[in-house]
Amino acid sequence: MPNRHVLVVATALLLTAPARDVAADPRNAPIPTNRFIDDMRRKNIDDVLSLYTPDAVFVDFFGRKFATVDTRRTFFEQTFQTFDTEDLVFEHLLTVIRGPFHSETVEQGGEYTEVLRTRDTDEVQRYCGDYHVLYKHFVDSLQSDQSGKPESKWLITLQEWALKPCPLPSPMHP
Repeated sequence: MPNRHVLVVATALLLTAPARDVAADPRNAPIPTNRFIDDMRRKNIDDVLSLYTPDAVFVDFFGRKFATVDTRRTFFEQTFQTFDTEDLVFEHLLTVIRGPFHSETVEQGGEYTEVLRTRDTDEVQRYCGDYHVLYKHFVDSLQSDQSGKPESKWLITLQEWALKPCPLPSPMHP
């Protein structure tokens, strides 16, 4: 029977691991979390949209669902025209890999903090909440990497956002 103290410590270590790209595929295809963050900051609409499967569902923090390529494009176009992403931070609380050889799906969730600047008014707002993302692994036999192997990538099939109150900033100490 496993030592419960070791299990608790191991679980705590997993839950407090810093946000980073996870190499879950045997060929080390990274989960594109950091790429998504970079695309949001740079307003790279074509690349951010390439991270989703054609039938992916994106749910914004108001509960609105965008389930087609066209509706996701419209959502991101309007968002990028209205806001500048000043900061976007993910804290992964959950990363679960499922499938044979741990390479079919990845579920990622946790908390996020986003600071947005409204372009028209220059107003800055801070949003906090929870996020949940499901990724599916794809092998593109028409594309190949530098070694000639088929390109391996993870694409988002579901991305959900929820709002919750932001924690108060810690008081600054002199």
